[in-house]
Amino acid sequence: MFQLPEKAHFSRNIPKKKFYEQTGADESLKRLFIQQIESVYWQYKLSKETTHLSPTKDVEEIQIFEITLRERELSEKILKKIDTQIPYPILYVLTYNGHHKLKMAYKEKSQRTAHQQKVISYHESDWQTKESLAEWNILQGIHLQQVYENLIKSLSKVSYKQEEDLQQTVQREQKRQELERQIMKLEKKINRERQFNRKVEMNQELRRLKKELENV
Repeated sequence: MFQLPEKAHFSRNIPKKKFYEQTGADESLKRLFIQQIESVYWQYKLSKETTHLSPTKDVEEIQIFEITLRERELSEKILKKIDTQIPYPILYVLTYNGHHKLKMAYKEKSQRTAHQQKVISYHESDWQTKESLAEWNILQGIHLQQVYENLIKSLSKVSYKQEEDLQQTVQREQKRQELERQIMKLEKKINRERQFNRKVEMNQELRRLKKELENV
């Protein structure tokens, strides 16, 4: 799948039931697991022992899970439940109908609950072929935390700025996602609007939001 050391290859199936039990999923979340997920494989473990890259206090290991989907989209509620319970960054490889998407959370240690994580935002690639997936250089960095930060930056849709730290990039990506939601919502309102004057006003606002999006 990726060009990674053989020692990092784990390839272990994780039964969905195990996620239910260990994450404390409620009945509605269990139904989402069953409806949307075919299988989960723990494909790689990136650690000092498997990559020779040093851990840090914040990033001791990075896990890579491959999730084969029954549907094209996967609810972030599922990923958020996993990410909050597992104290390591997780790179998800979502697989559907022969195509693949990479997705990863920017998360921080919870201030309220020990051993839990707080998900700040999700970052993802476009759908791509298996051949394109193999071209991803996962191990970019001199230690595991830098690998994690570079993965988040590479998955963010905002343009890369060398002078930014990870938190600044994440904030811009969050702004981009919020603007896209506002634009989508406004476009739907414009399509339903019947009053000409009101439609003109809304289109002006739409142009403003799109211009703002271009500059994020």
